[in-house]
Amino acid sequence: MPHSSGGGFGGSGGRFGSSGGGFGSGFGSAASGNLSSGDNWTIKEERRRRRCLRYAYYDRYGNLQYFYLNNTLEKSNFIWVSVVLLISLFSSVFFGLGFIDSKPIKAGFSTSTVTDNARKFTVTEQEELKECIQKFNDETGIAVEIHTATRGECEGYGSFTNYAYSYYVSKYSDEFHWVIIYVDDSTGWRWEGMQGDNTDSILNKRKLEEFNAIVNDCLSNRKTSPGGAFIEAFNTVTPNILKNDFDWSYKPDMVKAIVLGVVFVASFFPLIFAQKKRKNAFRVDAGGRAYYE
Repeated sequence: MPHSSGGGFGGSGGRFGSSGGGFGSGFGSAASGNLSSGDNWTIKEERRRRRCLRYAYYDRYGNLQYFYLNNTLEKSNFIWVSVVLLISLFSSVFFGLGFIDSKPIKAGFSTSTVTDNARKFTVTEQEELKECIQKFNDETGIAVEIHTATRGECEGYGSFTNYAYSYYVSKYSDEFHWVIIYVDDSTGWRWEGMQGDNTDSILNKRKLEEFNAIVNDCLSNRKTSPGGAFIEAFNTVTPNILKNDFDWSYKPDMVKAIVLGVVFVASFFPLIFAQKKRKNAFRVDAGGRAYYE
């Protein structure tokens, strides 16, 4: 379903709405001979350890330390390494996607239009605006319509966003259009974009934030005409609309990337310590003697 791509408003805007127990004899005797009095095993832990293979290694003080694995040491190492490699692979692919440019949409809609019902654009602005949105259409495959509405057209919908949605679905049955509606009167101005679901790969959050900011700045601070505001926005975003979104100046994303990188690197430390511990480990039997296969 089509959904809002954002917009803006100025003036009062009030008229447009708002958008334990005994163990088995074999294992139990071995356990009692190899555990200190401070160890407190539960039945659950004992049962788990019965199913595991016992290994030992000498720590840096020369003391014999034991640990348990539910499989052979070699297979366990292989599993660990495989998991880390898979994580690295998926992380690299995910990270690399940020450098891949978007592809134009092949929907068969090659014409963009301007419907100036409320007579808000000059003749020159209409011609220039048609040229701008057609360039955007040719570049992205997204058909654009810019529609100016009168206040009367927007009444009875509860909100301006509802009107924009109704306008889209009444005119287009596909999800490949981007409809931008503008309205103003003596109380102020308002505009809203409504985009089809299939345009999301190109009209993503960052691109829309850039476009919307330009339009709103032109209308609010620079007092640009509506036509001039949309012309400037399209001329600014179209040349780079298909470029990747990896922007080093976008600080919130940089913080997320740094945090994810630290977490990813830190995840290797348990594996490194575990592998160091197991490097010179050898399998032992229940009595603590080395086991030879």
